[in-house]
Amino acid sequence: MSLDKQREVYRNFAHIGSNLFMVFGDLIKMNNMYQFSLASFIKLFRRALDVKPNANSTEEKLAKLSDCLIKLCYSEVGRSLFKADRLTYSMHFIKGVHPKMFEQNEWEFFSGSIGASSDSNMRLPKWAPVDRTEMFGMYCNTFGQIVPTLQLDNDNIWNGFGQSQQPEKEFPSQVVNGLSPFQRCLLI
Repeated sequence: MSLDKQREVYRNFAHIGSNLFMVFGDLIKMNNMYQFSLASFIKLFRRALDVKPNANSTEEKLAKLSDCLIKLCYSEVGRSLFKADRLTYSMHFIKGVHPKMFEQNEWEFFSGSIGASSDSNMRLPKWAPVDRTEMFGMYCNTFGQIVPTLQLDNDNIWNGFGQSQQPEKEFPSQVVNGLSPFQRCLLI
């Protein structure tokens, strides 16, 4: 096996490590107290490498080491945060480690960093509260490709969802199968 092929086996593990380090670097945006040095990250990385997973191949071993590194970093850094920031940290952690789980503009819409216009050619459905007009317009402009498939103007489908105290449990079965869990979160 050539050196280039041997090196490529480790690329995914290195990519996960660099993503984790970037997630920790972004924590300072939440609070100035959340500053993690490269040295502290390297200590976590070495602790993960000290685990001796039982594996039949190098790829399997690296997959287990990756899981160990992710769990170790999540728990160790999460413990050092204020309780009020842990949910936000969890969401940023998932985005940093698994960026492919999010479709285009989903994370930006969720975090409020997308500049979508609230003017939409779609009217607010009758089942939706009037105070959601601006957000509905932004949603339609950002996710125009999936809005027609949701049948948002069909009150028979969405009325229970719109009136529920727990809308996450009242998604219409006609549309829930076509949405990812994060897309459902955005719709709520």
